[in-house]
Amino acid sequence: MNRTALVIGIFIAITTTALAQPAFYLMGNVKPGAFTRVLGLSRDGSLAVGVHSGADAPFTWTLGGGRQDVLGQHFSYRGVSRDGSTMTGYGSIDGKTLELLRQRPGEVAEFLGIPNGYGGAFGFAASAHGDSIVGYAQRPGNDSRRAPFRWTQSDGFQVLSGPDLSDFSRALDVSDDGKTIVGNAQSLFGGEIGGFVWREGIGETLLPGSQLAEGVSANGRFIAGTGTVQGTTGPLLWTDNVPQLLGNIPGWRAESTDVSDDGNVVVGRLYGGDHTNSFIWTTVTGMMMAKDYLALRGIELPPGQIDWQNIGVSANGKSFGGGFERFTLDAPPSQGWVAVVPSPSAIQVLICSGMASFPRRRR
Repeated sequence: MNRTALVIGIFIAITTTALAQPAFYLMGNVKPGAFTRVLGLSRDGSLAVGVHSGADAPFTWTLGGGRQDVLGQHFSYRGVSRDGSTMTGYGSIDGKTLELLRQRPGEVAEFLGIPNGYGGAFGFAASAHGDSIVGYAQRPGNDSRRAPFRWTQSDGFQVLSGPDLSDFSRALDVSDDGKTIVGNAQSLFGGEIGGFVWREGIGETLLPGSQLAEGVSANGRFIAGTGTVQGTTGPLLWTDNVPQLLGNIPGWRAESTDVSDDGNVVVGRLYGGDHTNSFIWTTVTGMMMAKDYLALRGIELPPGQIDWQNIGVSANGKSFGGGFERFTLDAPPSQGWVAVVPSPSAIQVLICSGMASFPRRRR
């Protein structure tokens, strides 16, 4: 690379970075007392899905079109596939029985039914193209037992079984190919047996040291959850089933809930006293309060005292979404949000690669 090419390359990188400035979007609310919450993000964060708590109405949000409400329907979104092609959740045709839901953007929602012997089906995550959906099925009537399932386009419902999957287990996330599923196994009285991973052709196993498992990367290698390593309990990241303790924030108890595709970004919940909040962990920064991480990355945050809740991360690790609850009148009303942070390393990578390309002086 010659010096002229390097200068042009740096100019292009600066221009591209300027077009990808930090941005923060509020979802707003459909009516007083009904608060939006973002529950799922596409791979690049350009599509978000969520619900209006208190209004029984789902919504979608896009960078170009803003929030689009789905009113007057008996269904709810709980997740979106990484490629943005499929929303999933649950809904009812008759207003009574809750069935597994799948919907493509711009198309009519599909009600996919219920596994045999169960009274309801709830979808939480979808693979690429929506060919596989995972969630849990509820027993009929007042029976509180439930079971994790995978639904596929080709075979329909498959109730997952395994030595650790009790009658109180849930599947919460799935890899892009639909062959790796993570979730939680609970005891009769609600205690956590542990976080499980189910792999096609292998079956179910408990993750080492786990209490919870809630998020998995597209390739199935990285899993976010909570557990104990060498006597210390806290947020974990499993890489190929090997756990790593991510640290802690003094005064808070942390649980990991979601992970980027490369395993470099993990998000989760924080519990402290009467408040719940959120954290963001990266391989560069370690664990930080979500608000501090976003402010560090140039995000202009709303004023007032706010608890940041229900956080998720996009597969590329550059977008975050969730909901917040306000505690002071100078803060905006409680609602959902999406934050987009630019890639920090585009210029550095280009400069470094360019510098490495200069001919070295002969000694």
